[in-house]
Amino acid sequence: MSSRRVEQSDHAVEEFWRPLAQRCGWAVSAAAQDLGSSVCKLERRCQQELGTTPHDFFHRERMTTAARLLTSGQTIKFAALTLGYSQPANFSRDFKRHHGRPSRLFAPARDSAS
Repeated sequence: MSSRRVEQSDHAVEEFWRPLAQRCGWAVSAAAQDLGSSVCKLERRCQQELGTTPHDFFHRERMTTAARLLTSGQTIKFAALTLGYSQPANFSRDFKRHHGRPSRLFAPARDSAS
């Protein structure tokens, strides 16, 4: 298989997994239920298709979406709630662990006059 075909195939696979992760709130058990599958079957499929666990893929996608939201001008609170965090502090902790930088460095600066 040519490298171009592999890239196209990888893109198609991720286009299945990315919306699944978002639709199921980045929860592996919810994704398995959504597909009418067991968690074990979902883990095997993900490992075969993506070479990683669904938990790792979902987490990576969640943090990629977080960075995208923050750099587009959304607040930390908005990003946290959008990504299913009940507490912005938990979001900020996970964000820093994943990206190595605090979420406040990605978020827009607040105008002190407002």
